[in-house]
Amino acid sequence: MAYGFTEQQIEQWDWPAQAAAWREKARHEARRAAYYQHKAEQYEAKQEVTA
Repeated sequence: MAYGFTEQQIEQWDWPAQAAAWREKARHEARRAAYYQHKAEQYEAKQEVTA
């Protein structure tokens, strides 16, 4: 028994839907990381100008 799930639950799980959800979460995290990377670059550029 994996993580408290029964074999029947594992067999009946909607794996394609779960994979789609994981892909969407990964895309969201990639966009979030790119956004904060861009913000950090803007902040660093602003600091260089004022220095």
